[in-house]
Amino acid sequence: MSFKKTRSLIGLAIALLTTSCAGGKGACTPRIPGDMRITNSNLVANGRFGNQVYQYLFLKVYARRHGLTVETPDWVGNQLFGLNDPRISTDFCQVIESKATTQSYSRQTNKVFVNRDFLGWFQIHTSHHRGDEEFIRSLFKPTPAVERELAPAINFLRSRGQTLIAIHLRRGDFGSGPFIISPAQWYVTWLRENWARLNNPVIFIASDSLDQVLPAFAEFHPLTMRDLNLNFSIQAADFYPEFYILSQADISLLSNSTFSTATALLNERASEFYRPDFENKTLKSFDPWNTESFESWHRAE
Repeated sequence: MSFKKTRSLIGLAIALLTTSCAGGKGACTPRIPGDMRITNSNLVANGRFGNQVYQYLFLKVYARRHGLTVETPDWVGNQLFGLNDPRISTDFCQVIESKATTQSYSRQTNKVFVNRDFLGWFQIHTSHHRGDEEFIRSLFKPTPAVERELAPAINFLRSRGQTLIAIHLRRGDFGSGPFIISPAQWYVTWLRENWARLNNPVIFIASDSLDQVLPAFAEFHPLTMRDLNLNFSIQAADFYPEFYILSQADISLLSNSTFSTATALLNERASEFYRPDFENKTLKSFDPWNTESFESWHRAE
């Protein structure tokens, strides 16, 4: 996929949507000349943490590329990453995720959405984010306090081997529609086929169904959160230690979930990333910056 490297010029072309824009919330504030804000009022309500990462990422990069200011609701990212965007102060009309918003994000057109409340999943192809990798990673860098809490877990895992292989097996809310469960056996097969070339590997498994998946990996003596004796202080983000460990792995064997692919985007250590290939019933290598954020097995390419 190729994209035009065009710069949007604020003021040259502004998308002036009416107050009755599709998906609007009723009475809302029309475009205010000179006001250069965008919001996402559904950030907390529209999915769980992986979805929130992609929605926040889109909003912040969109604002960076087009010279806008972001306002958000309070969300757990503020505690984890020290984010300090102002709270939403204006009830803007919503702009629904579409081809037009993606093209505007990628600067394929001169259209810029201003004074709008963005609504959608924004799980766009990650090649659209190219050029802003460092900025994106900076958004989701944990605060020093959070890093200090998690450092003992990382140190313990690395004390057990030279190559940290992190596996994410999504189960709980998967199993219907496009949310296909990837069998544990695919991951076991990968480990058996690659074990001899790995330098003193240590396996960490993250899953919402550990008792269900662990027996398949018994021969590899995997570690889990149960082995780390970690009491994370941010109770509203009890999922984050697993997310962070996945983002620190040397090799990532992931599920087809936004939680997984977000950790891959933020991982600056790993040399290899794998995710399910449902057509061939195996794991396939992928580039986190050139892939679908969520890849349905029946996606028409």
